[in-house]
Amino acid sequence: MYIINVPSIGPSPQKVIYYTLYENEAYVNPYFGEISLPFKERDWTKEYGLRPSGYLKRKEGIVNGTGGFVFQNITNVYMGIFVYPSSHKSPKCENAFKDLEERLKSKGWQRTEVPPEALEKKSFIGRLINATMLQQGNKAVYLECSDVMAYGRLILY
Repeated sequence: MYIINVPSIGPSPQKVIYYTLYENEAYVNPYFGEISLPFKERDWTKEYGLRPSGYLKRKEGIVNGTGGFVFQNITNVYMGIFVYPSSHKSPKCENAFKDLEERLKSKGWQRTEVPPEALEKKSFIGRLINATMLQQGNKAVYLECSDVMAYGRLILY
């Protein structure tokens, strides 16, 4: 079981990560911060040359079983959550999003249609700024930059 400590007062980068996991239908025990979604921490973005820069906090790992994630019925999804300073004061999340998209395109990945359910998902904690999906063969990558609880949040699947 994976444990995450969440401050109880005010927004924070840790809360953005916590609610991102919760928003994606992971079961979270609000008293102990226990996540029952099979989530194994792994430092994979560095390994694949996809680590963005300028973030305040990050959480990376492999999710086994996708539930409400972007990719339905696929197991072992690599996931990265990167929290940036306020998207109203700084375009760091948007810049990291564009940089990752360009890096992937330079490696032969091509833009494809974002699944409608990813764009239609309603979030009680933020608003979508930009989203894209890239594909190479039978592999796909979803990138999303959102304004969440006064922070920029970059998600990479």
